[in-house]
Amino acid sequence: MKKCAKCEVIKDDSCFHMQGNKLRSRCKPCRKIDKKAYREKNKEKINAQAKKYYEENREILRIKASAHHKMNKEKINKRKAEYKLKFPEKEKNKQLKYRQRIKEELTDTYIKEVIKANARNKNIKIKNIPLSLINITRDGIILKRLSYGENINDREEVLCKIKIIDSIINIKYLTLVLFQLKMV
Repeated sequence: MKKCAKCEVIKDDSCFHMQGNKLRSRCKPCRKIDKKAYREKNKEKINAQAKKYYEENREILRIKASAHHKMNKEKINKRKAEYKLKFPEKEKNKQLKYRQRIKEELTDTYIKEVIKANARNKNIKIKNIPLSLINITRDGIILKRLSYGENINDREEVLCKIKIIDSIINIKYLTLVLFQLKMV
């Protein structure tokens, strides 16, 4: 039995952390309160130290994280599945934000999905879509988005470019379909 130096309550020895061979002067709950107050007071300093440590040890930390993930893959997947079931709205919002981001950034993944969705042949393989078709499709989407904007001086010129891009996309798509037919 020992008396805590902060709350002055007599507690069992198991309520105190060890420091070397001796028990600390403050109990675990009081130390927890002290640590929380310190973290709140020195938040910027702690974040800067953590950022510096991460930058200095980035590769080692990535290797450790990768190894941990490989060793605990089933456990991690189980935890993720439980979280998704417990918080379906958060998961839905997360997916919506992701979809919005890739749509705004026009990533290759998004462009490939657009090409596949608009394809006449739904058996098209995303990995077989050539980069040239992806780039032309991206340009077409950008032009279409511009045509809906308010700051367009010559809307007719933009619409003409859209028609040209659309016809090029159709030609590229037909080439892709023919290419896939040869592979089948």
